[in-house]
Amino acid sequence: MNGIFNKAFEKLRQAFNDPKSSDWLPLQLTEMQNPDGQGKLLPLRESDWTLQLEGSAGKTFRESIVDGWWQNEVGPNHKGDPNLKNHQSIAFPARPWPQLMLPKLTIDGLANVWIADHLETIQTSPTSFDLQLVLQFGFYRGQQVEGHTLPNAVLLTGTYTISQELCSAAAGTPPPAQCDGWDPQNPPARVVGDGEFAMEAQQMTVRAKVTLDVPARNELTVQIRQLSLTGPEGQGRPTLGVTRLTVDTDLHAVSELVWIPQAKKALSSPQGAEAIFSNMERTLNQHDALEQVSRILEQRMVAYLEAHHLYPFNSAFEVLF
Repeated sequence: MNGIFNKAFEKLRQAFNDPKSSDWLPLQLTEMQNPDGQGKLLPLRESDWTLQLEGSAGKTFRESIVDGWWQNEVGPNHKGDPNLKNHQSIAFPARPWPQLMLPKLTIDGLANVWIADHLETIQTSPTSFDLQLVLQFGFYRGQQVEGHTLPNAVLLTGTYTISQELCSAAAGTPPPAQCDGWDPQNPPARVVGDGEFAMEAQQMTVRAKVTLDVPARNELTVQIRQLSLTGPEGQGRPTLGVTRLTVDTDLHAVSELVWIPQAKKALSSPQGAEAIFSNMERTLNQHDALEQVSRILEQRMVAYLEAHHLYPFNSAFEVLF
Protein backbone atom coordinates (compact mmCIF):
# COMPACT_ATOMS: atom_id res chain seq x y z
CA MET A 1 0.00 0.00 0.00
CA ASN A 2 2.94 2.31 -0.52
CA GLY A 3 2.49 2.86 -4.25
CA ILE A 4 2.24 6.17 -6.05
CA PHE A 5 -1.55 6.31 -6.19
CA ASN A 6 -2.04 5.39 -2.55
CA LYS A 7 0.17 8.27 -1.52
CA ALA A 8 -1.57 10.59 -3.98
CA PHE A 9 -5.01 9.49 -2.78
CA GLU A 10 -4.15 10.21 0.85
CA LYS A 11 -2.84 13.69 0.01
CA LEU A 12 -5.90 14.45 -2.11
CA ARG A 13 -8.23 13.07 0.55
CA GLN A 14 -6.71 15.45 3.10
CA ALA A 15 -7.14 18.40 0.73
CA PHE A 16 -10.71 17.42 -0.23
CA ASN A 17 -11.60 17.18 3.47
CA ASP A 18 -9.93 20.45 4.54
CA PRO A 19 -12.36 23.44 4.72
CA LYS A 20 -9.35 25.77 4.41
CA SER A 21 -8.21 24.21 1.13
CA SER A 22 -9.28 25.47 -2.30
CA ASP A 23 -9.80 21.78 -3.14
CA TRP A 24 -12.33 21.29 -0.30
CA LEU A 25 -14.87 18.90 -1.83
CA PRO A 26 -18.04 20.67 -0.59
CA LEU A 27 -16.75 23.84 -2.27
CA GLN A 28 -15.91 21.99 -5.49
CA LEU A 29 -19.36 20.37 -5.58
CA THR A 30 -21.18 23.61 -4.79
CA GLU A 31 -19.42 25.39 -7.64
CA MET A 32 -20.26 22.77 -10.29
CA GLN A 33 -22.30 24.20 -13.14
CA ASN A 34 -25.30 22.55 -14.74
CA PRO A 35 -24.37 21.27 -18.22
CA ASP A 36 -27.58 22.81 -19.62
CA GLY A 37 -26.30 26.25 -18.66
CA GLN A 38 -29.07 26.81 -16.10
CA GLY A 39 -26.98 27.79 -13.10
CA LYS A 40 -25.48 25.49 -10.46
CA LEU A 41 -25.84 21.72 -10.67
CA LEU A 42 -26.59 21.33 -6.94
CA PRO A 43 -29.05 21.00 -5.42
CA LEU A 44 -30.34 18.39 -7.85
CA ARG A 45 -33.79 19.03 -9.29
CA GLU A 46 -35.65 15.98 -10.50
CA SER A 47 -39.14 15.24 -11.78
CA ASP A 48 -41.64 12.45 -12.30
CA TRP A 49 -40.51 9.81 -9.85
CA THR A 50 -43.10 7.01 -9.61
CA LEU A 51 -43.06 4.61 -6.65
CA GLN A 52 -45.28 1.89 -5.22
CA LEU A 53 -45.92 1.83 -1.47
CA GLU A 54 -45.88 -1.80 -0.39
CA GLY A 55 -45.32 -3.73 2.81
CA SER A 56 -47.24 -3.49 6.08
CA ALA A 57 -47.26 0.32 6.15
CA GLY A 58 -48.52 0.48 2.56
CA LYS A 59 -51.20 -2.07 3.43
CA THR A 60 -52.33 -0.03 6.45
CA PHE A 61 -52.52 3.14 4.33
CA ARG A 62 -54.45 1.26 1.64
CA GLU A 63 -56.95 -0.17 4.12
CA SER A 64 -57.58 3.24 5.68
CA ILE A 65 -58.39 4.72 2.27
CA VAL A 66 -60.49 1.74 1.23
CA ASP A 67 -62.56 2.00 4.44
CA GLY A 68 -62.73 5.80 4.30
CA TRP A 69 -63.98 5.75 0.70
CA TRP A 70 -66.79 3.36 1.57
CA GLN A 71 -67.88 5.13 4.75
CA ASN A 72 -67.58 8.72 3.53
CA GLU A 73 -68.38 8.53 -0.17
CA VAL A 74 -70.07 5.32 -1.28
CA GLY A 75 -72.26 4.96 1.82
CA PRO A 76 -73.67 8.51 1.72
CA ASN A 77 -74.19 8.27 -2.06
CA HIS A 78 -76.27 5.10 -1.62
CA LYS A 79 -78.06 6.08 1.57
CA GLY A 80 -81.30 4.10 1.84
CA ASP A 81 -80.31 1.66 -0.91
CA PRO A 82 -81.04 -1.87 0.36
CA ASN A 83 -78.31 -3.24 -1.90
CA LEU A 84 -75.60 -1.41 0.04
CA LYS A 85 -75.32 -4.23 2.57
CA ASN A 86 -74.59 -6.72 -0.22
CA HIS A 87 -71.35 -5.00 -1.16
CA GLN A 88 -68.05 -3.88 0.32
CA SER A 89 -65.00 -1.96 -0.78
CA ILE A 90 -61.72 -3.51 -1.89
CA ALA A 91 -58.51 -2.28 -3.46
CA PHE A 92 -58.60 -2.62 -7.24
CA PRO A 93 -57.14 -6.11 -7.80
CA ALA A 94 -55.05 -5.22 -10.86
CA ARG A 95 -53.30 -2.37 -8.99
CA PRO A 96 -53.85 -2.95 -5.28
CA TRP A 97 -51.01 -0.84 -3.86
CA PRO A 98 -50.98 2.93 -3.35
CA GLN A 99 -49.08 4.72 -6.11
CA LEU A 100 -46.77 7.60 -5.15
CA MET A 101 -45.73 10.15 -7.76
CA LEU A 102 -43.23 12.93 -7.14
CA PRO A 103 -43.69 15.38 -10.03
CA LYS A 104 -41.20 17.88 -8.59
CA LEU A 105 -38.31 16.97 -6.31
CA THR A 106 -35.23 18.78 -4.99
CA ILE A 107 -32.34 16.88 -3.39
CA ASP A 108 -30.18 19.14 -1.23
CA GLY A 109 -27.21 18.40 1.02
CA LEU A 110 -25.20 16.39 -1.50
CA ALA A 111 -22.33 18.87 -1.24
CA ASN A 112 -21.86 18.16 2.49
CA VAL A 113 -19.60 15.16 1.99
CA TRP A 114 -16.43 13.84 3.62
CA ILE A 115 -14.13 11.14 2.21
CA ALA A 116 -13.41 8.41 4.74
CA ASP A 117 -9.93 7.03 5.38
CA HIS A 118 -10.76 3.89 3.47
CA LEU A 119 -9.48 2.77 0.08
CA GLU A 120 -9.93 -0.65 -1.49
CA THR A 121 -8.05 -1.39 -4.70
CA ILE A 122 -8.36 -4.28 -7.13
CA GLN A 123 -6.20 -4.56 -10.22
CA THR A 124 -8.56 -5.68 -12.97
CA SER A 125 -6.00 -5.67 -15.79
CA PRO A 126 -2.30 -4.87 -16.23
CA THR A 127 -3.21 -1.19 -16.72
CA SER A 128 -6.54 -0.79 -14.92
CA PHE A 129 -7.60 -0.58 -11.27
CA ASP A 130 -10.95 -0.51 -9.48
CA LEU A 131 -11.04 1.64 -6.36
CA GLN A 132 -13.77 1.82 -3.76
CA LEU A 133 -14.17 5.03 -1.78
CA VAL A 134 -16.48 5.64 1.17
CA LEU A 135 -18.23 9.03 1.31
CA GLN A 136 -20.12 10.26 4.37
CA PHE A 137 -22.87 12.87 3.93
CA GLY A 138 -23.92 15.41 6.54
CA PHE A 139 -20.44 15.33 8.05
CA TYR A 140 -19.78 19.06 8.47
CA ARG A 141 -21.85 20.90 11.08
CA GLY A 142 -22.44 24.61 10.73
CA GLN A 143 -19.94 25.00 7.89
CA GLN A 144 -20.74 27.60 5.25
CA VAL A 145 -20.07 27.53 1.52
CA GLU A 146 -20.65 30.68 -0.53
CA GLY A 147 -22.65 32.20 2.32
CA HIS A 148 -24.96 29.21 2.80
CA THR A 149 -24.80 26.75 5.69
CA LEU A 150 -24.40 23.14 4.55
CA PRO A 151 -27.44 21.00 5.50
CA ASN A 152 -26.71 18.42 8.18
CA ALA A 153 -28.62 15.76 6.24
CA VAL A 154 -29.64 14.99 2.69
CA LEU A 155 -32.95 16.82 2.23
CA LEU A 156 -35.72 15.89 -0.19
CA THR A 157 -38.49 18.40 -0.79
CA GLY A 158 -41.17 18.82 -3.41
CA THR A 159 -44.71 17.94 -4.38
CA TYR A 160 -46.37 14.55 -4.39
CA THR A 161 -49.50 12.69 -5.43
CA ILE A 162 -50.69 9.48 -3.78
CA SER A 163 -53.49 7.61 -5.48
CA GLN A 164 -55.41 4.51 -4.46
CA GLU A 165 -57.65 2.64 -6.88
CA LEU A 166 -60.73 0.91 -5.46
CA CYS A 167 -64.00 -0.76 -6.36
CA SER A 168 -66.96 -2.52 -4.82
CA ALA A 169 -67.08 -6.27 -4.39
CA ALA A 170 -69.65 -8.75 -3.15
CA ALA A 171 -70.00 -8.80 0.64
CA GLY A 172 -68.29 -11.70 2.32
CA THR A 173 -65.33 -12.84 4.38
CA PRO A 174 -62.65 -12.93 3.21
CA PRO A 175 -63.29 -10.20 0.64
CA PRO A 176 -63.39 -11.48 -2.93
CA ALA A 177 -60.50 -10.72 -5.26
CA GLN A 178 -62.58 -9.16 -8.03
CA CYS A 179 -64.83 -6.13 -8.53
CA ASP A 180 -68.56 -6.64 -8.98
CA GLY A 181 -69.27 -3.51 -11.04
CA TRP A 182 -71.79 -2.05 -8.58
CA ASP A 183 -69.86 1.12 -7.66
CA PRO A 184 -68.45 2.24 -9.91
CA GLN A 185 -70.03 0.41 -12.82
CA ASN A 186 -66.77 0.75 -14.72
CA PRO A 187 -64.10 0.24 -12.06
CA PRO A 188 -61.83 1.42 -10.68
CA ALA A 189 -62.71 4.44 -8.60
CA ARG A 190 -59.69 6.51 -7.65
CA VAL A 191 -58.94 8.47 -4.49
CA VAL A 192 -56.18 11.03 -4.96
CA GLY A 193 -54.31 13.24 -2.52
CA ASP A 194 -51.87 15.97 -3.50
CA GLY A 195 -49.56 18.03 -1.35
CA GLU A 196 -46.07 19.08 -0.42
CA PHE A 197 -43.47 17.01 1.44
CA ALA A 198 -40.11 17.33 3.14
CA MET A 199 -37.94 14.34 4.09
CA GLU A 200 -34.50 13.89 5.64
CA ALA A 201 -32.03 11.09 4.98
CA GLN A 202 -29.82 10.76 8.05
CA GLN A 203 -26.48 8.95 8.30
CA MET A 204 -26.21 8.48 4.54
CA THR A 205 -23.05 6.86 3.25
CA VAL A 206 -22.09 6.26 -0.37
CA ARG A 207 -19.71 3.60 -1.59
CA ALA A 208 -18.20 4.89 -4.82
CA LYS A 209 -16.68 2.50 -7.34
CA VAL A 210 -13.99 4.31 -9.33
CA THR A 211 -12.03 2.96 -12.28
CA LEU A 212 -8.53 4.26 -12.88
CA ASP A 213 -6.95 3.47 -16.27
CA VAL A 214 -3.28 3.89 -17.11
CA PRO A 215 -3.03 2.70 -20.74
CA ALA A 216 0.35 4.43 -21.26
CA ARG A 217 2.95 6.25 -19.20
CA ASN A 218 1.48 9.62 -20.22
CA GLU A 219 -2.21 8.70 -20.02
CA LEU A 220 -4.43 8.64 -16.93
CA THR A 221 -8.23 8.58 -16.74
CA VAL A 222 -10.43 8.49 -13.64
CA GLN A 223 -14.10 7.55 -13.93
CA ILE A 224 -16.73 7.08 -11.19
CA ARG A 225 -18.65 4.00 -12.29
CA GLN A 226 -21.22 3.39 -9.59
CA LEU A 227 -22.61 4.91 -6.41
CA SER A 228 -24.32 2.72 -3.80
CA LEU A 229 -26.34 4.34 -1.00
CA THR A 230 -25.97 2.72 2.41
CA GLY A 231 -26.50 3.44 6.06
CA PRO A 232 -23.81 3.86 8.74
CA GLU A 233 -20.68 1.77 8.21
CA GLY A 234 -21.97 0.54 4.87
CA GLN A 235 -24.89 -1.39 6.38
CA GLY A 236 -28.49 -1.35 5.11
CA ARG A 237 -30.02 1.92 4.01
CA PRO A 238 -29.96 5.40 5.57
CA THR A 239 -32.70 6.48 7.97
CA LEU A 240 -35.54 8.35 6.25
CA GLY A 241 -37.83 10.68 8.17
CA VAL A 242 -40.81 12.70 6.96
CA THR A 243 -40.62 16.19 8.48
CA ARG A 244 -43.52 17.82 6.61
CA LEU A 245 -46.54 16.56 4.70
CA THR A 246 -49.65 18.39 3.53
CA VAL A 247 -52.63 16.95 1.69
CA ASP A 248 -55.53 18.16 -0.42
CA THR A 249 -58.02 15.39 -1.20
CA ASP A 250 -61.71 15.04 -1.99
CA LEU A 251 -61.91 12.51 0.84
CA HIS A 252 -61.89 15.29 3.43
CA ALA A 253 -63.05 13.11 6.30
CA VAL A 254 -59.81 11.13 6.31
CA SER A 255 -57.37 13.85 5.22
CA GLU A 256 -55.95 15.07 8.54
CA LEU A 257 -56.62 12.24 11.01
CA VAL A 258 -55.94 9.30 8.69
CA TRP A 259 -54.26 10.27 5.45
CA ILE A 260 -51.33 12.31 6.77
CA PRO A 261 -50.19 10.02 9.64
CA GLN A 262 -50.64 6.86 7.57
CA ALA A 263 -48.88 8.39 4.55
CA LYS A 264 -45.95 9.44 6.78
CA LYS A 265 -45.67 5.89 8.12
CA ALA A 266 -45.81 4.44 4.61
CA LEU A 267 -43.11 6.78 3.29
CA SER A 268 -40.70 6.25 6.19
CA SER A 269 -41.32 2.49 6.47
CA PRO A 270 -38.55 0.15 5.27
CA GLN A 271 -40.45 -0.48 2.03
CA GLY A 272 -41.19 3.20 1.44
CA ALA A 273 -37.63 4.24 2.24
CA GLU A 274 -36.27 1.56 -0.07
CA ALA A 275 -38.42 2.89 -2.91
CA ILE A 276 -37.15 6.43 -2.28
CA PHE A 277 -33.49 5.42 -2.00
CA SER A 278 -33.64 3.14 -5.04
CA ASN A 279 -34.87 6.07 -7.11
CA MET A 280 -32.25 8.37 -5.60
CA GLU A 281 -29.49 5.85 -6.32
CA ARG A 282 -30.67 5.46 -9.91
CA THR A 283 -30.79 9.25 -10.32
CA LEU A 284 -27.28 9.78 -8.96
CA ASN A 285 -25.83 7.05 -11.17
CA GLN A 286 -27.39 8.54 -14.29
CA HIS A 287 -26.61 12.14 -13.54
CA ASP A 288 -24.09 14.45 -15.22
CA ALA A 289 -22.66 15.09 -11.75
CA LEU A 290 -20.78 11.77 -11.94
CA GLU A 291 -18.92 12.90 -15.03
CA GLN A 292 -18.06 16.28 -13.50
CA VAL A 293 -16.80 14.81 -10.24
CA SER A 294 -14.77 12.26 -12.23
CA ARG A 295 -13.06 15.12 -14.04
CA ILE A 296 -12.34 16.89 -10.72
CA LEU A 297 -10.70 13.73 -9.35
CA GLU A 298 -8.74 13.19 -12.54
CA GLN A 299 -7.49 16.79 -12.75
CA ARG A 300 -6.45 16.90 -9.10
CA MET A 301 -4.73 13.52 -9.37
CA VAL A 302 -2.74 14.56 -12.45
CA ALA A 303 -1.86 17.93 -10.86
CA TYR A 304 -0.54 16.22 -7.73
CA LEU A 305 1.53 13.71 -9.71
CA GLU A 306 2.97 16.40 -11.98
CA ALA A 307 3.85 18.62 -9.02
CA HIS A 308 5.84 15.75 -7.53
CA HIS A 309 7.48 14.86 -10.87
CA LEU A 310 5.74 11.50 -10.96
CA TYR A 311 3.80 12.01 -14.17
CA PRO A 312 4.28 10.97 -16.94
CA PHE A 313 5.01 7.71 -15.16
CA ASN A 314 8.54 6.42 -15.16
CA SER A 315 7.95 3.26 -13.15
CA ALA A 316 6.31 -0.08 -13.76
CA PHE A 317 2.53 -0.15 -13.41
CA GLU A 318 2.69 -2.76 -10.65
CA VAL A 319 4.12 -0.22 -8.18
CA LEU A 320 1.42 2.38 -8.75
CA PHE A 321 -0.51 1.10 -5.71
